[in-house]
Amino acid sequence: MITCRPKPVFINTIFALSGLCWGIWLYQIFHFRLQEGFWGQLTGIAVVLLLAVLLLTIAVRKYFTLQVSAKGIELVYALPHKRVIQMARTDLKQWREIRTGVGQRYRQLQLNFGSRQISIANLEHTDYEKLLAWLQKNAADKRRAATI
Repeated sequence: MITCRPKPVFINTIFALSGLCWGIWLYQIFHFRLQEGFWGQLTGIAVVLLLAVLLLTIAVRKYFTLQVSAKGIELVYALPHKRVIQMARTDLKQWREIRTGVGQRYRQLQLNFGSRQISIANLEHTDYEKLLAWLQKNAADKRRAATI
């Protein structure tokens, strides 16, 4: 069984940055002054709120576990409530690996199950190499070339 979990460093960093943005946003709200730079303060509040919501959304969307076994593929979302999605191995329509960064250090697998697309990156999830080897062995015919 292969279990791809989010790396704690990645998830903790995203949640911490989101919390920092929420703190900055609250500070700006409580120290709002009507006379001094009204539009600048309002723009700062909007930008920090947008950034905080974006980071929180990324953290929640990336916090999932992918389990591959002989029975099939199971996707477990822990947030906002536990949700389990089970798929058969035959439901995998196509997959591809994208390599970017200096020395192609950042690698990402994109798995397409028809209506659902999942992305797993080597810097964000554990057991990336095991999943890649399993895909190359069991779903080599469904591999598509990366388009960048």
